[in-house]
Amino acid sequence: MERLKEVIQFGKNKDEGKIRIAYGVDENYLRYVLVSMTSVIQHNKSVSFYLAMDDISDAAKIILDEFANKYNVVIILYLINKDCLKEWPLKHKELSLATYYRFFLFDSIENGKYVLYLDADVICVRSLDCLSDINLGERILAAVPDLERMNEQKKKLALSKDHIYFNAGVLLVNLQQWRSHGCLKKILKVLSERDGNLDYEDQDILNIIFDNKVRYLPVEFNVIEINGRSLSDCRLIHFASNPKPWNKYWCLNPQCNDWSNPIYKYYENECFKDEKREPADFYYIVKWIVKRLFYSMISGVKQYDADSYK
Repeated sequence: MERLKEVIQFGKNKDEGKIRIAYGVDENYLRYVLVSMTSVIQHNKSVSFYLAMDDISDAAKIILDEFANKYNVVIILYLINKDCLKEWPLKHKELSLATYYRFFLFDSIENGKYVLYLDADVICVRSLDCLSDINLGERILAAVPDLERMNEQKKKLALSKDHIYFNAGVLLVNLQQWRSHGCLKKILKVLSERDGNLDYEDQDILNIIFDNKVRYLPVEFNVIEINGRSLSDCRLIHFASNPKPWNKYWCLNPQCNDWSNPIYKYYENECFKDEKREPADFYYIVKWIVKRLFYSMISGVKQYDADSYK
């Protein structure tokens, strides 16, 4: 079965930028991807974007083309055949199969050595030019360690003692090495061997495949725990918890503070002039707050500082 249905390029500019940014979403999340892309453009020159989706409406095509021309950037859309993933597991009902689209995207992007993958809930607040100084060599992947409590997951997955469980919301990928090492085949093998028994879907898969083989990036490239940090400590902020900044009850999230709230609104207003706010599922709000309170009582909520890890 063909995994790729179509490739569509948007914008009059045909020159792909020095900084390559990738996303994997369905159309429901396209609005938030555009906010993320706006934040990247604000702080970086010579940028191009790569999207993996399973389908796109004519209205969304017009939005992408207008966005690409407005900012004079290249946007390349890869339409994934969703039927290839219908047996792939989804434990978290708030997720869609789009969480796996990045795997096919890394296999499909032809130009460039590296691509930086971002979740749709990641915004950029400083330049990413320093990433060009990173040489992965023969390593395939660079990522930022997750919150310390998430390191418990490596025991469940039977990972190496020295491995630090990383978050998959920001990934620097060596495209040539990804393809030459047949990473997509390894992913399919993990899915078969684990029989869908994965707590954190794509993130667990990546930690299994790159067990003790990942290059760790400093926390500033994927700041999940905002409290206790200033804006100058961050390059990429990851709003990983619920409710999200675009939800009506975002103010209930402890990550909503006196600088994180206005910073997201700024980029959102740069991209959209309306005040659209999505309703948040109350179940997930309560669930996340209870979990956060529990972990803060037993060990605090901390994120690994991986500056010393290579």
